Amino acid sequence: MKSQAGPKVGEQELNRLDDPAVVQRCVKLEVRSDGQQFALAAGLLACFLGVCMLMVGYVGWTSRYHQKHHPPIPAFIPFGWTTAGLGAALLLGAFFIVDNYYLVDPVERRVYRLFQFLAWRRRNIVFRDGELQSISSEERKTRGPYRFLAGGYRIYRSYRVVAAARNGRREAFTNWKLYSLEECNAKTVELAGILHCKYEAAAMASPTAAANET
Repeated sequence: MKSQAGPKVGEQELNRLDDPAVVQRCVKLEVRSDGQQFALAAGLLACFLGVCMLMVGYVGWTSRYHQKHHPPIPAFIPFGWTTAGLGAALLLGAFFIVDNYYLVDPVERRVYRLFQFLAWRRRNIVFRDGELQSISSEERKTRGPYRFLAGGYRIYRSYRVVAAARNGRREAFTNWKLYSLEECNAKTVELAGILHCKYEAAAMASPTAAANET
């Protein structure tokens, strides 16, 4: 007779999350997935376009250059409501229907990732004890308009927390956030202490470098 095999090691580890005491002691890190980021951007754009079409349909618009008022075009109204409704649905999904986050267990020094869409969910183990090499604050520089009337540009600095495994695999624990150097460094130090690994904090830009970027 064949003996029935028990649950795999990975399944046993994931089943630890069914214990409320384990979940309660974990540190939760909310992070938006790529799909949520896309839904958020598309939803905001759709809402903006929908409002613009509704304004044209109900109120009309005034030409920016000729200062001439154009009468409303009612044909835009149904398209405006449809576009705005689609945008609102995308925003609702990005914020309330989809959930994506990490759980950091300070006792077993294990990191879980959980994704949930309505009633469907997926759980997996990202890092186990001893697999992490370091946690660091990562910086990203982007150019954007600054003093538009003067025609200049400025460098904007964003930060996020990234974990690196000994095998070279990397995982972002937070999303990019503007001007969050101190917050990001504090979270990096906190997580490194919980997971017993090295940390690398991002350095603050010197006044000279900051002045040259504006």
